[in-house]
Amino acid sequence: LYKHLCKDKLTLALFKAATHVNLGDGARCSFWYDPWLEGQSLADRFPALHKHSTSRNRSVQQAVVDSNWICSIKRQPTHEVLLQFIQVWNILRNVQLNDSPDQLRWKFESSGSYSAAFAYQIQFHGRVSSPAARLIWRIGIPNKIHIFAWIVVQKRCIPHNPICQLCRTPPETAAHIFGHCSFSLQFWIALFHRYNLTINARPSSFKDGIIDWWINEDLVCISTAGKIRLGVIIMLGWWHTWLERNLRGFQNKQRSATQLCSIAAEELQAWKFAGCKGAIFFT
Repeated sequence: LYKHLCKDKLTLALFKAATHVNLGDGARCSFWYDPWLEGQSLADRFPALHKHSTSRNRSVQQAVVDSNWICSIKRQPTHEVLLQFIQVWNILRNVQLNDSPDQLRWKFESSGSYSAAFAYQIQFHGRVSSPAARLIWRIGIPNKIHIFAWIVVQKRCIPHNPICQLCRTPPETAAHIFGHCSFSLQFWIALFHRYNLTINARPSSFKDGIIDWWINEDLVCISTAGKIRLGVIIMLGWWHTWLERNLRGFQNKQRSATQLCSIAAEELQAWKFAGCKGAIFFT
């Protein structure tokens, strides 16, 4: 029943944990790999015996009838293999097949039917949700900006150099470059002023000026259009702040905050011409 599943071990283990097999004629059920025995597979329950066996792709029917599974045990078994062999032999003495087909049942649905929606949900069970996900991915802008913004809030793009390339003060962290840096602040003021947006609190007011500031500003916005405009400007600002940082670090060139604001505005206009939904709120 599981032979057509992907080879990813974690996904396979999750699927096995969420299903159980009602054994019928044993024709479709794998003797070693399907969880037909008290919700477990023989391979998981008796690993030494499984490893010491051949013909591992037999169905339950092929293995149980006339005790054919015994013929697949290799010679010279270890003590552990012999103990597991006796255990399996005692268990299989009580196995009775019938004429009905084997059934794969989904444990988490009362009907027992497989649900793709629930299978998707269960793979994210226990995850840690991030408020940044709601802010970043809802806005229609180029994917490279989405991805960069996601990397920024995960704090994985900054090399943590001793000195910030933008304001020449230590240290160069994500929170500093995008929130606390004096050059970044000038850039934010210019960018927000250009599009008639109000900075209700400076990014430097927050210990983590990357996402906490955005959340604070987002809460102040009432309209959906206002929230989208804010998100577009913040991610656009992050992107061009990073480009300016690299320009100074690798090419020894620099632009003023006003010049950088004009360049960012040109890119935003290009997004609008390209049909990006997040850019339609800008004139």
